[in-house]
Amino acid sequence: MSDTSESEDTYYSSSDNESGESQNDTGTLSALTFGELAGLKENLGDKAFRHAINESKEIKRKRKSKNAPQEISCKRPVSVIRNDQSKKMKSYDPRFNRSHGSYNEDLFKKSYGFVNDLRRQEMKKLEDQVKKEKDPMVKEKAKELLLSLESKKDVLKQHRKKEIELVMHGKKPFYLKKSDQKKLLMAEKFKAIKEKGGDTAIDKYIEKKRKKNASKKRKELPMLSL
Repeated sequence: MSDTSESEDTYYSSSDNESGESQNDTGTLSALTFGELAGLKENLGDKAFRHAINESKEIKRKRKSKNAPQEISCKRPVSVIRNDQSKKMKSYDPRFNRSHGSYNEDLFKKSYGFVNDLRRQEMKKLEDQVKKEKDPMVKEKAKELLLSLESKKDVLKQHRKKEIELVMHGKKPFYLKKSDQKKLLMAEKFKAIKEKGGDTAIDKYIEKKRKKNASKKRKELPMLSL
């Protein structure tokens, strides 16, 4: 009799342990085979089995934090398109960061004054080339390059003037990015073309630019074997 009760106690305790372990390991239910799931359903019963399945799905959807990587079952194929959960680097301008020291305008001009000297020399060479060049194609290219450099010089000069005005009014100067420089230069270029030849000249310039870009793209394409 004692052996029978002991065996029954052992059976019930083992079944309790199995149900406890299965409920604790709900996060691993997705890794079980159909046969193992069927056996687990038979041991737990329909109600407890459904509860364990639902709990495993809930655990699977939860993350430790919003930036934590999502845990995906190895049985499912990974999608090509996924949201990047990694933190993105924030860019900043070191010139306005006090930890990098203070800005010394005189020292900056002494250190990088040669850049302006080189630009002036280049413009002087282009001016001489425009005057002396006999080939109309080369002369036209030199004119365009000279006009571009002069426009860039004027744009930067105007921006520098605005920065000084902002500082005088107690406001922070803003950095003119290269993309913004290109936009301003293009606007100045269109303005100069319109003053010389009107809207017709602008249309001709746009068409010429379009043909040039199309020709450049054709050259970049790989040669197709016939």
